[in-house]
Amino acid sequence: MTAAFPHMFLHDIAFSYDVEGQVGMGELEIDEELRIPGTRLVRPSILATVADVVAGGVANRISAPRIPLTVDLTIHTFGGVTVDVVTIVGRAVKAGRSTILTEVTFFELGVERPVALSHATFLPSPNAAHEMEFVGSQPHRPSNLRGPIAEQMGIRVIRPGITEVDRVEYVMQPTGTVQGGAQAVLAEVAAETLMGEPVLDLDMRFVNAIRVGPARASAELVAAGIARVEIRDPGNNDRLATVALAKAAG
Repeated sequence: MTAAFPHMFLHDIAFSYDVEGQVGMGELEIDEELRIPGTRLVRPSILATVADVVAGGVANRISAPRIPLTVDLTIHTFGGVTVDVVTIVGRAVKAGRSTILTEVTFFELGVERPVALSHATFLPSPNAAHEMEFVGSQPHRPSNLRGPIAEQMGIRVIRPGITEVDRVEYVMQPTGTVQGGAQAVLAEVAAETLMGEPVLDLDMRFVNAIRVGPARASAELVAAGIARVEIRDPGNNDRLATVALAKAAG
């Protein structure tokens, strides 16, 4: 069975990439809609999302025809990213039969100094139905964002520290679950509204898929400028899906 791609928020972001061997190269144009409202800072969750796609292409080269499932995903920005275009270099650090470790580095266009770094671990899906042809590239698409990315994705702030998003096609991956990048945005907004300041770094651990929804993120302050976030699936007995740690700018 080959999974089909729904139209999702990723298709409205202006970025492209190409995978050759175990290396992926790409470019991301950063529109105002991808920045934290009121700042020049790019949402780290968007960098994590793009890193997940590029790294996932590298992992898919290794795991094909099985879909590589993201187990964990981190993004560290070095003081926050404020540039307009970043180039992307992704590579496989370890390519095993059971797990694949990747690293994605973001650079300011034309500058060798990195501005952000991401790591992700992938597991080839054990489900025989989760198969797809290798997708090793994405051509450049113009941005189709009409407002702040979190709003366009349908993320709702229930109250400071609590956010939700429905399990709809726009935030789903081909297997029918809420995409990891969408969860990263959900977690970032939960932490941001709790702490009242921008998030710079995210560390995501995916433990279960969100199969019913809505996905609900709950953030709690665990230290100054650091929030722990849980994402659960209220429609599926409130099952824990993801645990994240968010570090704020302050």
